[in-house]
This record gives sequence, C-alpha cells and structure tokens, in this order.
Amino acid sequence: MEIFKWMEWIFARNHALSEVDVPLTRSLAAVKPISSKTLMRYMRHVAAKVGARIAVDMNGQFGLMFDGWTSGTTHFVAIYGIFTYDGILSQVLLSISPAEYGQSAEAYLE
Repeated sequence: MEIFKWMEWIFARNHALSEVDVPLTRSLAAVKPISSKTLMRYMRHVAAKVGARIAVDMNGQFGLMFDGWTSGTTHFVAIYGIFTYDGILSQVLLSISPAEYGQSAEAYLE
C-alpha cells in the first residue's frame, strides 16, 4: 500500500520520480521512504499488469484510434485501443510518443 501512496503522490502533484529521493520530502512523508529506482521498478511492474489486464479485456477484438496534437513546438501522437467490454464501448491509452526531453511531469509541463 505504501508503494501506491508514493505513486499517487508523484502523479497527483506532477513531481519527477526523483522527488522521492529528496530528504525534505522523505522527512515530511507519513509513509516509509522509497528510492526513485525502487519506485520505477514498481511502476514498470504495475504497467505490465495493467497491460495484461487490458489485453484480456480487449479479448482479441479491438480497433485502434490515433490522436495527435501540438503544444508549442512539441508534437505528440497517442494510440488508443477501442473495444467493447460487457457491452460498453471502452477506450484505453495504449501508447504515447516520447516527449523530446523525457517523460517526467516537468518535461510535459514545459
């Protein structure tokens, strides 16, 4: 549960993964400290589990939707999977093009 709390903190606050390594952050946190390397390992594990679940939910029948947009001079392309699940049309983000300066929250905000 503490790993999830660290992930939630990073995503909700748009922090870089390295925020968990900052001594001030660690001292203010009510959960057990974690390193950014460990956090990244767990995030990859979660991503693999989510991907496997999406594959099961798609059940081999799906369509692809591409979306592109520009923010300033940065161009993005996203790929969505479109499928029905329990009779309800669903869409999930499958992939997004890498940002020019990485995929941290700071890179997207700039």
